[in-house]
Amino acid sequence: MSASKIVAGVAVWMFIAAPMVAQQHSNNSSSKLDSKITAAMQKVSVEKLRADDEKLVSFGTRHTLSVQLPDSSNIGIKKAAAWIQEQFESYSKACGGCLEAGTG
Repeated sequence: MSASKIVAGVAVWMFIAAPMVAQQHSNNSSSKLDSKITAAMQKVSVEKLRADDEKLVSFGTRHTLSVQLPDSSNIGIKKAAAWIQEQFESYSKACGGCLEAGTG
């Protein structure tokens, strides 16, 4: 999987999850949502989403047509993609290998 697809996937996930969390908090009435979805949404942390967003911003531009900086640089799309892959690898480890994190 290309770095741009990883970055785009995380961005989409973040922008879908955040409104769902807000809706869940504002709607205290009984919900018809599947209990697994409800349980998963209760685990979503606004603080974690904000921290992840700030981390991605710290890499500077992540545009796929941006200059490809050397691996020694701490900014740019390569570093952003590496950080995202590390995040997914940690999620996979936490769930006993339920995810496959790769770049290919």
